[in-house]
Amino acid sequence: MRIGEKRRFRRDPLKYIDILRRRSATEVFRLPQGGYCVRDADLAQTLLRGPEYNKGRSGFFGDLLSTREAQVEVGHAVRNFLRAGRPRYRAGLPRTVTALPAVSRWPAAGNTLVHRCLADLLLDPQSPARTGGSTGQAMRRGVVFHAPRAR
Repeated sequence: MRIGEKRRFRRDPLKYIDILRRRSATEVFRLPQGGYCVRDADLAQTLLRGPEYNKGRSGFFGDLLSTREAQVEVGHAVRNFLRAGRPRYRAGLPRTVTALPAVSRWPAAGNTLVHRCLADLLLDPQSPARTGGSTGQAMRRGVVFHAPRAR
């Protein structure tokens, strides 16, 4: 990938992926960082549920969750944890939505909404203030962001 493309990707990854999607004649196309993007949601679901995709160790979790079974177990635990807190954050959702600016940019507005609604579920209220500050900073930067330089 050329330097200009890397800059465009870092500046607005969703827009850049949309450009790649329009250029591609296939249903699956390669992303700049080496991953793949699937154009069709049904095809993506089929691939994600396929046994070939779900065997072996996850590159994302590495040794932390070394088997697919362990990943599924953690996923179920997280889902159950969020379901248990649903009545609490559902009650605050309308207030949180009305507190957002009338005009905002996506995905930053979505990150802000999730953070404000789920802050007490995402981070234990007894956590050190510095940890809460780091969580807020990650939210303002888009939760998932790419380092400007590979290390």
